[in-house]
Parts: sequence; C-alpha cells; structure tokens
Amino acid sequence: MDIKNTLSEIFLKVFNLDYDAYLQKGSRDLYGIRLIEDEHCNVINCCRMFGLDHPILMDAIKKKGLIQSVCGYLTDAGKIINIYDLNGDLLFVADTFLKAETRTQYALLFHELCHLIIEAGLEYKHLLVPNAYSQGKNIRKYTQYIGSYENDRWHTDNWFALLFATSMRLASEYPVLFKNQQDAVECSLIYDVLPGDLPMNNIEWMRNNH
Repeated sequence: MDIKNTLSEIFLKVFNLDYDAYLQKGSRDLYGIRLIEDEHCNVINCCRMFGLDHPILMDAIKKKGLIQSVCGYLTDAGKIINIYDLNGDLLFVADTFLKAETRTQYALLFHELCHLIIEAGLEYKHLLVPNAYSQGKNIRKYTQYIGSYENDRWHTDNWFALLFATSMRLASEYPVLFKNQQDAVECSLIYDVLPGDLPMNNIEWMRNNH
C-alpha cells in the first residue's frame, strides 16, 4: 500500500476533499512515521517512512513519548512535540498496521481522517445526516472503556457524528472491503472496542447501497 496516496484517495472519495490542497493551503508537509513494535506489539522505537528528513524529529517524538497506537494522526504536530519550525502533520503507523488486512488499513486511515477534519477545523457540517449526533453517541458508548481522556479529547460527540455520517460513504465507495455501514464502523473502531462488545446492534444504521 502507498499510504499517502491511499490517504488522499479516501479523503477525496469519502469526504470530497483534496488532501494535497489541504496541505498546500497551510504550506504543510506530511511526515510518515513507522512505530516499531516488539514481539508483544509494544512500540519500542520509531523511524521515518516518508516526508522531509527533519534533523530532530525522531528525537523529539521519543522525548515526548512514543505513541502506543496502531495508527494515529497529529495536525500541526510541531506545536504538540515542541518543534516550532516543523510545519506539518504526522501520520503514525505501527507494524501491526503495516501487516493488517487492506480493509483494516483503509478503515483506520478513514478513522484518522475524521480526526484531521475535526482538529484542523475543516468544514464538515454539510456531511452530517439528521441522526448523526444521536447515533454517534450510541456508538461512543462502545468505546467508553478506553478512558476518559481519549474520549474527552479526541473521540468527541462531533467526531463520532462525523464518523457515523461518512461511514456509509466509505462502505459505498469500497464495497469489496466493507459489507455495509456497520461493517465499516466496526472495522474503523477495531482497536477502540472490546471484541466481546461487538456487533453494534442498537444503532440505526443507514440503508445499505450494495
């Protein structure tokens, strides 16, 4: 998989947004970071996959603390990791991601693009459906075990509403990968929901188009 091209493809097909235009508007770069895991899937190191070779980026990430995540996206990352001449976003992918099935990779990149849209302050209200917030809150209940910080800071009501509303488009655009909206949502939250809590049966899923 060409991760950057796949990211751009999903951004366009699902959200009708141009990823390169997003980067260019803010004069941003995208830095791809591989999170190296040990045999127990604990992140123990990191290295650059693509993007400019910033001289202190890897050290700054390690100093801040290696992110323990399968896939993650940081907008305006320089402000977060205290490199003030770094004007760009960071995409983290762990070895678990790189070894995953294609459908899982697509679903997780979709998940992170929802974060990008919210965190970058991009317009998304036009993408929502009437029941996006109510059903997003129902989905959010499945992720409560992961901790209040994760839910309060990143997995907000706005984020879940966007995820719910656009997941139908993800399923429609990639019918070979996802059976329906429910399949797309559950796959995008595969590392945020306990396996025993699936399937999500109390959600008013949108009509399947294929």
